[in-house]
Amino acid sequence: MKFTRLTQFDNWLQQLGIAWVDKKPEIMAKICAPNVKYFETPFGKPYIGPEAVVKLWQNDVPNSQKDIKFNYEILSVTMTMGIAHWLAEYTRIKDNQKVILDGIFQVALNRQGLCTEFHMWWVVK
Repeated sequence: MKFTRLTQFDNWLQQLGIAWVDKKPEIMAKICAPNVKYFETPFGKPYIGPEAVVKLWQNDVPNSQKDIKFNYEILSVTMTMGIAHWLAEYTRIKDNQKVILDGIFQVALNRQGLCTEFHMWWVVK
């Protein structure tokens, strides 16, 4: 089956959503290339490699969030990059406060559909 870049990006976003909603950080290792550069914040240093990304997620999502919802809309796809608008909603475990995030993902994918570079920008609504 031949995959288009749009299909690859959509599949990648679906897997990220499953990792987040189901609190399964190990999925991130399966969708990131060995040399991935994962920027959690626009001006921070990147996490390098799938293991670093999984560790980041393990330290955050399962222990601090519950009742997670995630949606996205693909805005643009090129041969090397995809851009998506995303919304996430969850309850913070420590204080039971609802959080709504509104953001943008910029994701570079290799030919196998694995992320080689990830950037995100978001605001709390």
